[in-house]
Amino acid sequence: MLESRTISDAEWQIMRIVWTQSPVTSTTIIKALEGVTGWMPTTVKTLLSRLVNKGILEFEAKGRTFYYAPLLTEVQCIQEEMKNMIEKVYGGTLNYETTHFRFKGHQDEPYVKKLANALESKFTQITDDLQQSLDEALLVYTHASQSRLHSALGLLDGPKWLRAGYLWGILHMAPQTCFDDLSAEDAAVHTFTQLIIQKINPMTPYWLQQAVAAYESQWLTKERIINAVSELVAHKSQSKTHAFIQMQVMSDAFLSFKELKGYEMGYTVTEFIVVTYGMDKLAAFIRLPHDFESVFGLEEREFWDKWRVFLIKNYQ
Repeated sequence: MLESRTISDAEWQIMRIVWTQSPVTSTTIIKALEGVTGWMPTTVKTLLSRLVNKGILEFEAKGRTFYYAPLLTEVQCIQEEMKNMIEKVYGGTLNYETTHFRFKGHQDEPYVKKLANALESKFTQITDDLQQSLDEALLVYTHASQSRLHSALGLLDGPKWLRAGYLWGILHMAPQTCFDDLSAEDAAVHTFTQLIIQKINPMTPYWLQQAVAAYESQWLTKERIINAVSELVAHKSQSKTHAFIQMQVMSDAFLSFKELKGYEMGYTVTEFIVVTYGMDKLAAFIRLPHDFESVFGLEEREFWDKWRVFLIKNYQ
């Protein structure tokens, strides 16, 4: 049975040598640490044995000599350490658990079950559509207040409409009382989709994350999208041109995205891709968001021109 993969300070010193000189003998490691730590050979061998038991090192015996090599990269070990720290910060009682989600934080059983049902009902669709699986159950943390949510997301004075978010691989939710114009269940599904996209490609543009999340969660009504498009037309005499509409969609400004009707316009882009090219192309676009020619066989301007035709046909 493997021990916990938490690496002690002493074990980190061993690992730095193994990563540098792999495969390496215990004798080489002992000599390298001799003048630094003053450890006895038995201490080094004990540490090596622990790292093997944790599944971090492997060894091969050649005669009476043991050669050690890493099973995990340095990045993987750092990620494991971060995961352990996050578990400590967001520890506490497990309030509820489903096949793919674990719920901690503020205890509100009816609320948590609503979120769980919504997330599980969409889980397979979203992971299949975006062609991305999860290695383990996702932590959903329900906060006691919206200000606590904002603090957890790194905001001292977040906007009132920000009631869900993701950070450190955790889905963060404000209390149910904060949701009026949008259901907490839809917000949870929207944010879960963003988290999946972040796992696929951390460099996916903000507008595309939001666009795909709005499409997958289906919280926007057609009437709202039509009104948003009409409003843009009313406030800009040349709003039907490719340049202006593209500017609305491409905005990555976090605080202005909502005001620019980014959700509505982004939704239409996702819908256009799915209807015209298929879900596989959407999954490919998330992975290669700037390579229009490779994904769609079009130059970028041709893509936006075709989308503009789709937008006018369906929403004006």
